[in-house]
Parts: sequence; C-alpha cells; structure tokens
Amino acid sequence: MAKQRHVVKINLPGGIVSSGDLRTIIKACEAAQVKEIQMSNRQHMYLPVAGARLNDLTLFLKEGNIFYETDLDEHPNMVSSYFTHELFNGLNWLTEDVYADVLDSFDFRPELKINIVDHTQIL
Repeated sequence: MAKQRHVVKINLPGGIVSSGDLRTIIKACEAAQVKEIQMSNRQHMYLPVAGARLNDLTLFLKEGNIFYETDLDEHPNMVSSYFTHELFNGLNWLTEDVYADVLDSFDFRPELKINIVDHTQIL
C-alpha cells in the first residue's frame, strides 16, 4: 500500500523570503523529513511530505507564522520581476524599496494571480 503524500504550498510574495522565514521553513522540513523543496515559476515553494509527517511540518509553519496551503491553491502568489530589474531595466526609479512597498501594501491574501512588473520589462 502506497503512503499518502501531501503537497504544502508556501507563497513567496515577489519571490522574496526573509532569512528568518527561510530558517523556519527549513527547520520545519527537517522535522517532517521533507527530502526536497520545489520552486515554481510563480515563485511558490512546494514541500512534498508524507501523510504521517504532515503534522510535524505544519506545526513548525504555524508557530513561525508562515502562511501555507495543503493540497490547495486557493491563494495564488503575487509575483514580481524584481530579480530581473538590474538585467533589463535602465530606469533608476524602480528599486528594491519600490517592490517591497508595493508587496507590503497588500493587507490580505489575494485570490487572483497578481504580477508586479515594470512596464518596460519584456518578461
């Protein structure tokens, strides 16, 4: 009989994760014996976990105030082109602070896909 598996999805708004949150996520993965972390093109982090270890993972995530969804995708991530702005953008007004301010202005979890990009970028 195959073991039941779950996929825990963590949104990384703008593709940015603080070092403290990353540490919490890694510790949660260690506690739940998660063997791999998958990154998506919408800047999500996917954690495949055995059914018997799901509670170990989610306990750490809850304690660290990390929002996650288990086997769901009700709250798509907000993605940004922040990481490419140095490559494709010659404008000086678009900085890390601008992206951070826009992302921080959301005080709710969107249910629509949101892309935050500079209008001059071709990505």
